[in-house]
Amino acid sequence: MRDPGTFARLALASALLSASADGRAASNVDTGSPGNLATSVDLQFNITIPRFVSLRVGSAASINTLSFAPTAAEMASSFPVLATGGDIGGSDVTVQVISNAGSVTLTAATLTADLVSGGNTMPWSTLAATNPTGSIIAPAFNTGSTVLTAGAGIVNQTGSWRYIWSNPPNTLYGAGTYTGTVRYTAATP
Repeated sequence: MRDPGTFARLALASALLSASADGRAASNVDTGSPGNLATSVDLQFNITIPRFVSLRVGSAASINTLSFAPTAAEMASSFPVLATGGDIGGSDVTVQVISNAGSVTLTAATLTADLVSGGNTMPWSTLAATNPTGSIIAPAFNTGSTVLTAGAGIVNQTGSWRYIWSNPPNTLYGAGTYTGTVRYTAATP
Protein backbone atom coordinates (compact mmCIF):
# COMPACT_ATOMS: atom_id res chain seq x y z
CA MET A 1 0.00 0.00 0.00
CA ARG A 2 1.28 3.40 -0.89
CA ASP A 3 1.70 6.22 1.58
CA PRO A 4 -1.23 8.70 1.23
CA GLY A 5 1.23 11.62 1.50
CA THR A 6 3.09 10.34 -1.57
CA PHE A 7 -0.13 10.25 -3.59
CA ALA A 8 -0.95 13.84 -2.57
CA ARG A 9 2.54 15.05 -3.55
CA LEU A 10 2.29 13.31 -6.94
CA ALA A 11 -1.13 14.86 -7.58
CA LEU A 12 0.18 18.33 -6.69
CA ALA A 13 3.23 17.95 -8.94
CA SER A 14 1.02 16.79 -11.81
CA ALA A 15 -1.31 19.75 -11.36
CA LEU A 16 1.59 22.19 -11.33
CA LEU A 17 3.10 20.75 -14.50
CA SER A 18 -0.20 20.84 -16.36
CA ALA A 19 -1.17 24.34 -15.25
CA SER A 20 -1.06 27.06 -17.88
CA ALA A 21 1.65 29.73 -17.76
CA ASP A 22 -0.93 32.27 -16.53
CA GLY A 23 -1.62 30.13 -13.49
CA ARG A 24 1.98 30.08 -12.29
CA ALA A 25 3.10 32.85 -10.01
CA ALA A 26 6.69 33.62 -10.95
CA SER A 27 8.02 30.62 -12.80
CA ASN A 28 7.78 29.08 -16.23
CA VAL A 29 9.23 26.00 -17.90
CA ASP A 30 10.15 25.26 -21.52
CA THR A 31 10.71 21.70 -22.56
CA GLY A 32 11.56 20.03 -25.81
CA SER A 33 14.10 18.16 -27.80
CA PRO A 34 17.73 19.26 -27.88
CA GLY A 35 18.15 22.78 -29.19
CA ASN A 36 17.29 26.26 -28.04
CA LEU A 37 14.98 26.63 -25.06
CA ALA A 38 13.54 29.87 -23.73
CA THR A 39 11.17 30.87 -20.99
CA SER A 40 10.06 34.17 -19.54
CA VAL A 41 8.45 35.44 -16.38
CA ASP A 42 6.79 38.78 -15.67
CA LEU A 43 7.51 40.80 -12.54
CA GLN A 44 5.24 43.75 -11.74
CA PHE A 45 6.29 46.87 -9.88
CA ASN A 46 4.16 49.34 -7.93
CA ILE A 47 5.58 52.65 -6.73
CA THR A 48 3.21 54.62 -4.53
CA ILE A 49 4.06 58.33 -4.42
CA PRO A 50 2.33 60.18 -1.58
CA ARG A 51 0.76 63.60 -2.12
CA PHE A 52 2.89 66.31 -0.54
CA VAL A 53 3.48 70.05 -0.34
CA SER A 54 6.72 71.66 0.86
CA LEU A 55 7.18 75.33 1.78
CA ARG A 56 10.38 77.17 2.62
CA VAL A 57 10.58 80.84 3.57
CA GLY A 58 14.06 81.87 4.68
CA SER A 59 16.65 79.42 5.91
CA ALA A 60 15.90 75.71 5.54
CA ALA A 61 17.47 75.05 8.95
CA SER A 62 16.05 77.75 11.24
CA ILE A 63 13.52 80.57 11.53
CA ASN A 64 14.94 83.86 10.27
CA THR A 65 14.42 87.14 12.11
CA LEU A 66 14.39 90.22 9.91
CA SER A 67 15.43 93.39 11.74
CA PHE A 68 14.85 96.99 10.71
CA ALA A 69 16.98 99.63 12.46
CA PRO A 70 16.38 103.03 10.84
CA THR A 71 18.66 105.88 11.79
CA ALA A 72 17.27 109.19 13.07
CA ALA A 73 18.02 110.72 9.66
CA GLU A 74 16.08 107.93 7.90
CA MET A 75 13.15 108.40 10.28
CA ALA A 76 13.10 112.13 9.46
CA SER A 77 13.27 111.51 5.69
CA SER A 78 10.46 108.93 5.65
CA PHE A 79 12.31 106.83 3.06
CA PRO A 80 11.57 103.08 3.12
CA VAL A 81 14.05 100.96 5.05
CA LEU A 82 15.39 97.48 4.21
CA ALA A 83 15.96 94.80 6.83
CA THR A 84 18.95 92.71 7.81
CA GLY A 85 18.85 89.01 8.72
CA GLY A 86 17.67 87.40 5.49
CA ASP A 87 19.16 84.03 4.61
CA ILE A 88 20.28 85.37 1.20
CA GLY A 89 21.60 88.56 2.75
CA GLY A 90 20.11 91.85 3.88
CA SER A 91 16.37 91.92 3.52
CA ASP A 92 16.09 88.98 1.09
CA VAL A 93 14.87 85.50 2.00
CA THR A 94 14.59 82.34 -0.07
CA VAL A 95 11.08 81.18 -0.93
CA GLN A 96 10.46 77.71 -2.34
CA VAL A 97 7.25 75.78 -2.99
CA ILE A 98 7.27 72.16 -4.16
CA SER A 99 4.16 70.00 -4.51
CA ASN A 100 2.83 67.08 -6.49
CA ALA A 101 -0.76 67.62 -5.33
CA GLY A 102 -1.92 70.24 -7.82
CA SER A 103 -2.01 74.02 -7.57
CA VAL A 104 -0.84 75.58 -4.30
CA THR A 105 -2.35 78.57 -2.48
CA LEU A 106 -0.02 80.63 -0.27
CA THR A 107 -1.37 82.75 2.58
CA ALA A 108 0.26 84.90 5.27
CA ALA A 109 -1.36 85.22 8.70
CA THR A 110 0.02 87.44 11.44
CA LEU A 111 0.03 85.86 14.88
CA THR A 112 -0.65 89.20 16.59
CA ALA A 113 -3.00 92.03 15.60
CA ASP A 114 -0.06 94.48 15.31
CA LEU A 115 3.68 94.59 15.84
CA VAL A 116 4.14 95.20 19.57
CA SER A 117 6.73 96.97 21.76
CA GLY A 118 5.57 97.01 25.37
CA GLY A 119 2.31 98.97 25.30
CA ASN A 120 3.03 100.47 21.84
CA THR A 121 1.84 99.03 18.55
CA MET A 122 2.64 99.41 14.85
CA PRO A 123 0.35 98.15 12.08
CA TRP A 124 1.48 95.24 9.90
CA SER A 125 0.58 97.38 6.89
CA THR A 126 3.88 99.27 7.35
CA LEU A 127 5.68 96.14 6.07
CA ALA A 128 5.63 94.91 2.48
CA ALA A 129 7.40 92.30 0.40
CA THR A 130 8.50 92.26 -3.23
CA ASN A 131 9.89 89.36 -5.26
CA PRO A 132 13.26 90.36 -6.76
CA THR A 133 13.82 86.85 -8.16
CA GLY A 134 11.40 84.17 -9.28
CA SER A 135 7.69 84.52 -9.85
CA ILE A 136 6.27 83.71 -6.40
CA ILE A 137 4.42 86.83 -5.26
CA ALA A 138 4.39 87.30 -1.47
CA PRO A 139 0.78 87.31 -0.22
CA ALA A 140 -0.36 90.35 1.73
CA PHE A 141 -0.56 89.82 5.48
CA ASN A 142 -4.00 88.53 6.60
CA THR A 143 -5.83 89.53 3.43
CA GLY A 144 -4.14 88.11 0.38
CA SER A 145 -3.25 84.85 -1.23
CA THR A 146 -1.00 83.78 -4.06
CA VAL A 147 -1.95 80.84 -6.27
CA LEU A 148 0.81 78.83 -7.91
CA THR A 149 -0.68 76.93 -10.83
CA ALA A 150 0.45 73.34 -11.28
CA GLY A 151 1.71 71.94 -14.55
CA ALA A 152 0.87 68.22 -14.85
CA GLY A 153 -0.02 68.34 -11.15
CA ILE A 154 3.45 69.63 -10.15
CA VAL A 155 4.53 72.95 -8.61
CA ASN A 156 8.30 73.47 -8.27
CA GLN A 157 9.18 77.14 -7.88
CA THR A 158 12.01 78.96 -6.14
CA GLY A 159 12.68 82.66 -5.79
CA SER A 160 13.22 85.33 -3.16
CA TRP A 161 11.21 87.88 -1.24
CA ARG A 162 12.54 91.27 -0.09
CA TYR A 163 10.96 92.94 2.92
CA ILE A 164 10.65 96.72 3.28
CA TRP A 165 9.45 98.84 6.20
CA SER A 166 7.58 101.76 4.65
CA ASN A 167 8.66 104.30 7.32
CA PRO A 168 5.32 106.15 6.93
CA PRO A 169 5.62 109.93 6.57
CA ASN A 170 4.26 112.11 9.37
CA THR A 171 4.06 109.09 11.68
CA LEU A 172 6.09 108.69 14.84
CA TYR A 173 6.31 105.50 16.88
CA GLY A 174 7.49 105.28 20.47
CA ALA A 175 11.08 104.08 20.96
CA GLY A 176 11.42 100.31 21.32
CA THR A 177 11.72 97.06 19.41
CA TYR A 178 8.43 96.12 17.76
CA THR A 179 8.04 92.37 17.27
CA GLY A 180 5.61 90.03 15.59
CA THR A 181 5.45 86.78 13.63
CA VAL A 182 3.91 85.95 10.28
CA ARG A 183 2.91 82.35 9.51
CA TYR A 184 3.04 81.42 5.84
CA THR A 185 0.88 78.48 4.78
CA ALA A 186 0.96 76.49 1.53
CA ALA A 187 -2.26 74.56 0.89
CA THR A 188 -3.37 72.21 -1.91
CA PRO A 189 -6.91 71.36 -2.93
